[in-house]
Amino acid sequence: MKKRLFCLVLSMVMLSSSMIVSASELATESEAVNETVQEEPDSAQDIVLPADDGNVEPEATALPEESPSSEPEQPASTPEEISTTITGENPTAEPEATEDPDTVPVEIPAETTEEDGAQEDMADDESQTEEPWTEDELLGTSVEIDGADNQDNAVMIALDTDYASDKKGTWYKFTTKKQPAWYQLWTKNASGSYWDYHIYLYDGKEKKYDVGAWGERTESIILKLDADTTYYLNSEKWEGDFYYFWGVNSFDDPEPEGKSKADAYTLPLGKAYQTSIAVDEDVDFYKIRTGKAGHYRIAVTNDTGGRKSFELKDRFGERLGSQDWIDAGSTSDICLTLQEANTDYFIWVDGRQGSYTILAEYLTDEEGDTKETAYNLAENVSYSTDLCARDDVDVYRLTPSMTSKYIISISNHSSSGYKNYKLTGDRDVEVKNGRVYSERTENVELDLTKGTVYYLSINNGDGKYTLSYKLKFPFTDVPLNSDNWKFKAVNYVNEAGVMTGVSDTLFSPDTALTRAQFASILYRMAGEPYVSHKNVFHDVPSGQWYSKAVIWAYDKKIVAGYSNGFFGIKDPITREQVARMLYLYSEWKGKDVSARANLSDFPDGGQVSGWARSQVEWAVGMNMLSGKTVNGRLQLVPKGQATRAECASMISRYLEANK
Repeated sequence: MKKRLFCLVLSMVMLSSSMIVSASELATESEAVNETVQEEPDSAQDIVLPADDGNVEPEATALPEESPSSEPEQPASTPEEISTTITGENPTAEPEATEDPDTVPVEIPAETTEEDGAQEDMADDESQTEEPWTEDELLGTSVEIDGADNQDNAVMIALDTDYASDKKGTWYKFTTKKQPAWYQLWTKNASGSYWDYHIYLYDGKEKKYDVGAWGERTESIILKLDADTTYYLNSEKWEGDFYYFWGVNSFDDPEPEGKSKADAYTLPLGKAYQTSIAVDEDVDFYKIRTGKAGHYRIAVTNDTGGRKSFELKDRFGERLGSQDWIDAGSTSDICLTLQEANTDYFIWVDGRQGSYTILAEYLTDEEGDTKETAYNLAENVSYSTDLCARDDVDVYRLTPSMTSKYIISISNHSSSGYKNYKLTGDRDVEVKNGRVYSERTENVELDLTKGTVYYLSINNGDGKYTLSYKLKFPFTDVPLNSDNWKFKAVNYVNEAGVMTGVSDTLFSPDTALTRAQFASILYRMAGEPYVSHKNVFHDVPSGQWYSKAVIWAYDKKIVAGYSNGFFGIKDPITREQVARMLYLYSEWKGKDVSARANLSDFPDGGQVSGWARSQVEWAVGMNMLSGKTVNGRLQLVPKGQATRAECASMISRYLEANK
């Protein structure tokens, strides 16, 4: 505004000077004139000379640029007698010259000369570059105010009002509310400078805080000030013509949580407390008091609004744990061991505006931290818990019900980090160790012995996890008894991968095995080599689950099929057929098949078919076929159907004998 007024006055002075110079150039070398103006006009159109008859001839009267010494045809009178009228509309009009020059007003022309116009344009351009705003636009709704030069005479300002001033190094004061509240002191400057312009806050004579802002940026701090108290503000002593803006906004704080350790709100253990952050960067202080030393959990749920953060510190100010950037709708916690009983610990929560819920609770460590306090983990039980602290160790006691392969499953539910595990047996001999990374599950297969007590420890970091251990054996229709021959046989072939169940959980141990199924078992034992299909049997087309197995067994002379050209894929296999096929398989593998037994020891030994007798003698001699009890007597039952469990028994004994 000030620059625009200055430019306007300067322009008027320049125009007046130009008119005086033009009048002087019309004067002659008369006695009334002591000096002759010899300055040449800028152009022929700058000056119009009045002729004797009152008419002006532009071509004849203009001063040409090439004749600086040219004189007008009719010399003018003395300056006192000249009456000058400047007009931009009609350069040939007759001038009026009847009044005293001292009383003749100077008219500002509607059109300026080229030089004067350029000067005005330059002034306008400079104004637009340096000051594109008006004063009203700059101040907006801010109240313009000038402070006092000293603190004793500080000018009172109101809360929740925007202020502006261009007077530097001055003092202001304000009074806080009578009820508890907190305050936001903000400032910005309109200098366009990259240097901060500061507003300082004083508690009496002592400087407490300051806020600095550069350019058009607004900076602020959040303060907890005493109620019904006068505070002072001092603006920085800066040179320069610019406005600075500031204000003190107040926010009611009805929540009981404090703003410092001194007035921290006591958080009851085990009870969720819901509150809010009223304005960005508000800080809520809490304290908890331990009843006894042990594991504790601090959890914050961001219910609404922007991200939240929290920290836990001891009474000396040492940070024990923290969680940052808790997004809306999510919960973050820290679990740690507080070593001192009946002691205060402090929590502070900050972040963006919005509500949150905080919970502090004591964690009962049922797992135990030592072998003596270890938790007894039962088989087939999924147990969910957490590591209570970074230094927590959970110890479990495992006692297998049978000697077999077990699967220990550990799922780490933490979003980061890993958990270590270690299994020890008799005399603390390490059996297995490893780690489970975040959001993953490790299934550890181990051979465990019935009657041995194992200890499983899990540690490293806090967070939830799930633990279980169970037999790898999946079939519910087979007795889970390590002394039962069916369990031993089925478990063996299942772990070896040569026999599967009829479903994920059923084996059907007493169901008859078909010839196609047994051919498939032998094919798996051989490693499922490549097979080119042949049309050998009428009932073995290409592409069936048994096709490759039957053709492979035929090529290796392990099976021959029936004389009618059929293999009998669905026919139950007999016990003597199993003995023959196993014998021929062993022979193909190059194994020793010389063992023989006397079949007369069995009351039905004479019922063995002639084409299978040698192979049954071998199977009995290898203890793969031991007979079964029928009517209280042990018999071979050579032509009887072989059940899936009996077949599993013969296969397991064969594999064990040929390791």
